[in-house]
Amino acid sequence: MHFAKTGINDEDTLETLSDQLDDVPTAAGNADAIWNEATSGHVATGTFGKLFGDICTAMSTLLARVGTFTGAGVNTILGCFRALLNKAASNPSDVGGTFDAATDSTEALRDNQQPAAQAAIVANNLDHLMKNAVGNNANMTTEVPDGTVLSNMMTKTGDTSDYDPSTDSLEGLADRLAAMPTAGSGSVETVITLTENGEAGGTAVADADVWVTSDEEGTVIVVGTLQSDSEGQVTVYLDPGTYYVFAQKDGWTGITGDELVVEEP
Repeated sequence: MHFAKTGINDEDTLETLSDQLDDVPTAAGNADAIWNEATSGHVATGTFGKLFGDICTAMSTLLARVGTFTGAGVNTILGCFRALLNKAASNPSDVGGTFDAATDSTEALRDNQQPAAQAAIVANNLDHLMKNAVGNNANMTTEVPDGTVLSNMMTKTGDTSDYDPSTDSLEGLADRLAAMPTAGSGSVETVITLTENGEAGGTAVADADVWVTSDEEGTVIVVGTLQSDSEGQVTVYLDPGTYYVFAQKDGWTGITGDELVVEEP
């Protein structure tokens, strides 16, 4: 049997085939050829080489923007987030500075700032706005120092030492307004004139208290009490009907139930 590669069938000899098999790339050789291939040779759009190159570029950009981490233990992105949020977390050493999760994390700031804010509220008497009673209703200077914005809102002089809740509070003012003299709400304007002798053209009675009732006994007041002006007059508004006028002033005899007839205009 002929095993040499001489002769007509030289290419079919075992020696030739063996030589050819020696030239077949190995798995290791193929791997080396792929991974050692220059990326500059694979830039055509749509190729896997171009896609992989773009991914590597994007990763390099991302890592550069995130910053350098050792990648172990607390020195990772997750470790930094834990330190920012959790007061019990370990402090990353890669970030430098004096950051301390025990005092500077958001959880620590929440726990530490609440007592400080409460103390500030108490120190500035803000707790007296809704929670704690003032020490003395008759003099609130301790809680509302003179000259502050609130004291000037409460009083004309910015001095709360003479502030009186019974008359100066919103409720007190409402009560005083409700008790203020009323000129009536009727449809006919009527002028009442007071004179010393009760006759037209007589001497006017100024600053007299005047009120009008719907009954002769004077128990059902519909207008007043009003004060007459320098001409002895008061203006009232009554619906058509019969009323009774009462008036008084020190040193003057006054009026007791004079009939007043209001007619349609």
